[in-house]
Amino acid sequence: MPGKVLAHLDCASPYSYFALIHLRRYRAILASHNIKTDIIPVFLGGINHATGNKPPSTLPAKAKYGPYDLARACEQFGTCRLTTPPFFPMVSLLPQRCMCVIKAKYAVETFEPVFERLWVWVFNKHVDLAQPANMKEALLDGGELSENQVDEVLNLAGTKEVKSQLNENTRRCVEEYGAFGAPWLWIVKTDQGGKEVLAEPVFGSDRWMYVYKLLDLPFHDVKLLKRQEENASRQVSDAKL
Repeated sequence: MPGKVLAHLDCASPYSYFALIHLRRYRAILASHNIKTDIIPVFLGGINHATGNKPPSTLPAKAKYGPYDLARACEQFGTCRLTTPPFFPMVSLLPQRCMCVIKAKYAVETFEPVFERLWVWVFNKHVDLAQPANMKEALLDGGELSENQVDEVLNLAGTKEVKSQLNENTRRCVEEYGAFGAPWLWIVKTDQGGKEVLAEPVFGSDRWMYVYKLLDLPFHDVKLLKRQEENASRQVSDAKL
């Protein structure tokens, strides 16, 4: 059955990175099932303000647990090592506005690699992309955009139209899709005639089994295997030698 995944992401959220990695990795398979994906830049600070949510790093217990969870997620998704930068929580308005510009002006083949790289700069290199000079370096880093194009992106990011676009993306994410954090996934399933038959939110980067169930997609879930008595017996015998 046709459907789509709207992924609302912010480079200030490391778990948004894992969601982007996952969706890009499986885009072709999703497309083969007639599932479209759409990556939408939002401002997590605005979502938190609108809903009263707080960054995990501001809560002592969550801040203490965070490095364990982040390291495990990096291993699970096969990414580079991510750690919390000293300027966290960061103000991501500039990079998110830039991504609104790039999404509007360039193909997905440019937009998504550039967006993906921002997390590496923030959480691996610990570069504050709220600073225009740093943001320019990050945009130039992969070679997708020329220096003139990057300058244009940065200039447009300061315009009223682009600021309004990011605000609208964020407002819609909160008011229409119920977001209180990121990554925020909005899952839509339609019938063959295009009529919407299901629309539900999924929060986080570790709930893909829910996404795929909602979309009626075949998948392998986590499954605990039974102990193999023969192997267990052999291990015991070896241990006695």
